[in-house]
Amino acid sequence: MIKVNYSDKKEMEDLLDMATQVCGLRKGSLTTNNRRSETVLPRAVVSVIALKELGIHHNLISKVINRDRTTVYAYERNHESNLLGWKNYRQTFEKIYNVFQKIKNEKSIK
Repeated sequence: MIKVNYSDKKEMEDLLDMATQVCGLRKGSLTTNNRRSETVLPRAVVSVIALKELGIHHNLISKVINRDRTTVYAYERNHESNLLGWKNYRQTFEKIYNVFQKIKNEKSIK
């Protein structure tokens, strides 16, 4: 069992909140059991950003998004092919990632 890093958990929760706002979803909707693409795509994108940009562990991501750890591994493994071959995924990723980068840059300036 991994130790929970509360700053990582907070960053993950903030990232989820930001993604729900960007995608026009209800707060908390990315942690539900909903399998519709409007929630699955942002959930996958948030997981990949948390892994690659924030270095958050797979176990913590899975706990916060209320999914099995192997789902997070699948998001990571399929990310590149999804970007290349799935227009909706690519558009969702770009939309969320651009806002993430903007917020990250604003934090580094302060």
